[in-house]
Amino acid sequence: GYQQFKAKIAKTIRDGRKGFATLERVKELTVRKKTLRLPAFAFSLSSHETQVTPKEGATLLRLLGPDAALISAYDAWKCSRDKDFHYTIKSLRESETVLFLDSGNYEAYRKNDHYSKKKNPNGWHKDHFREMVARLSPDLAFSFDTINPKGEPDWIAARIAASFRADDRALRERDFPLCPIIHLPSECEEPLASCAARIVSKVAAELDPIMLAIPERELGDGLLNRVRTVRDIRKALNDL
Repeated sequence: GYQQFKAKIAKTIRDGRKGFATLERVKELTVRKKTLRLPAFAFSLSSHETQVTPKEGATLLRLLGPDAALISAYDAWKCSRDKDFHYTIKSLRESETVLFLDSGNYEAYRKNDHYSKKKNPNGWHKDHFREMVARLSPDLAFSFDTINPKGEPDWIAARIAASFRADDRALRERDFPLCPIIHLPSECEEPLASCAARIVSKVAAELDPIMLAIPERELGDGLLNRVRTVRDIRKALNDL
């Protein structure tokens, strides 16, 4: 039951907090003139997994007025000519809701709509992403990411940092933070938790962003493995 589950979690975490008694958890995130209390839940809208269309979902978000909302740059690009959709997003951004903009690569990947010079020349491209970021001007945007990275952890971290810096330069006129998305390799010579900790800590040390994003599905199989991965990531970040 619950007590057994709680005991398993405690055993998994073990002494993860030792040595960090002087550190305090961040309690809020401030972007522009908005403050989001942490931990927070962001209502996410995606053309791949949401049961309503992006246009309908954007209207629902505006009416609901959540503390935080996440929309896809890819979906916004697909709705580029829909004035109502972009007006709704503008209204949402001007409200108290903290508006996050995702890279859109998840939707493009699921829909097999990534740019390819020969196979899909009109597909989703980093230039489209940057165009949507500039047009929507969210409260916080996540940079253009690479799904299913391959290679050693240090090399993956270096590529993430390089891609982030390219977006940062291209969007240098913005007045909102840009944060990296970190994807973990499906194959690694070391345990996933330690591999994740190495990549995340190197990216954090290199870029010093206010936030890092990692897809939950990549943290491991099952809740306990994901707890171990998050624990090791947190310990590595605490050592910076």
